[in-house]
Amino acid sequence: MYLLVGLIAALCYLNGIQGDFVHDDIPAITLNKDVLGHGPVAQVFRNDFWGTPMADLSSHKSYRPLTTLTFR
Repeated sequence: MYLLVGLIAALCYLNGIQGDFVHDDIPAITLNKDVLGHGPVAQVFRNDFWGTPMADLSSHKSYRPLTTLTFR
């Protein structure tokens, strides 16, 4: 039963595997230095979701270090 549910869930998203990044994926994933690994892992805990330092006035203050580490 669990295998069947898992298989159906995987099939629902199968067509999205070959898709491109869109909308906010580009700055949050493909341009984010924290995700790309261009700095130390500790920076993930000092920056917001978009890779901007939390102390910066232009920061969105969206703090999601676990998500950023997952993308990394």
